[in-house]
Order: sequence, then C-alpha cells, then structure tokens
Amino acid sequence: PVTAENYDNDYDISDDLLKFITFILTDGSIDIQHEKLTRIKWCKSHNRWGINEFKTVCDVLGFNYNQTTQRSEFGDVEVFTLPNQEISHVLDMMNYTKAVLPEFLTKLSKKQSQLVLGLWSKLDGYEERFRLQCDNTDIADMVQHIAFRAGYGSRQHSRLIWNNRTETLYVKIYKASSKMALK
Repeated sequence: PVTAENYDNDYDISDDLLKFITFILTDGSIDIQHEKLTRIKWCKSHNRWGINEFKTVCDVLGFNYNQTTQRSEFGDVEVFTLPNQEISHVLDMMNYTKAVLPEFLTKLSKKQSQLVLGLWSKLDGYEERFRLQCDNTDIADMVQHIAFRAGYGSRQHSRLIWNNRTETLYVKIYKASSKMALK
C-alpha cells in the first residue's frame, strides 16, 4: 500500500459535525418522502457501541431528535429520527445521499481523516483489525482516499458473512509509517 504525509490544515468543519456525518454514513439513512420533507434516521442495536456517543454529538451540535426503541431479530434497536429543519445544512453537505461520500471528505487534514476512519471502524467495521465495511465500490474507493490523506495504506477485499447471498465489501487500513534507511 502507498502512503504519504498530509500537511494540509483542517477543513472548515467541526469535529462534532464530522462525527455526526460519519454516524449517518455508517448506520444512518436519509429518508426523502417528498421534496420538502426529508429526515435522517440513525439506528443502533443495544449490543453495539455508539448510542451514547451519538446522543452526545447531537446534544453538542444542538440537534433535536426523537428516540424510540424497536424490536428486531437481533434484540432491541434504538432509532433516532432528526427532521429536516434540524439538519438541512447537513443534508446539503451530503448531497442528500449515502450512495456516494461527500466530496469534502477528500479535503480533510490528516487528523480529521484519522477521526473519520477511527469512528467508522467502531461503528461499521472491526476496530481491532481496522477494517471498515463499505456499501459499494465507490464508497470503498473514497474510503481509501481518506486513508491516504490520513497517512495510512489500505486495500479492498470482500467476504461472505454467514449465509448472505452477496459478499460484504471492506477496506482494510494499514497504519504504515515512512522509514528511511541510512548508511
């Protein structure tokens, strides 16, 4: 894997807003009901990390949300709904889609890129193996771009999980460092 050093200044976005967008990209959905009514939903099982962290980020950003508990085959799931009037500027930044990652993520500083990747691995991946799950190859390509900006190497791979019919796509991150040999 190829790595490089990124000396860019931070992109003009707060860490909390960057975290919020990462929460939505990994475990959220953008529900467009008609052109004036859009909402973001974020769901998380009680068995997984992130519920308290999501609430903290929303509170810091001043986003109001409705929280409900739904039963699923995997146990209780917390569902957070944020209406359009709370998050319209975030929807604009995300181009009202999760199918591709927002272009501004390719302009993040090293620290910001590492923040996104670290949070993504906790929410939708394997933190201890630094492996991030991606919905499609466009997203995986962009995650590799973010990894490059973070100073990391990466590669894509896929595997079958349990008895799914389609393989799950991952980006494996390598925390490489530049080394120089002297004679």
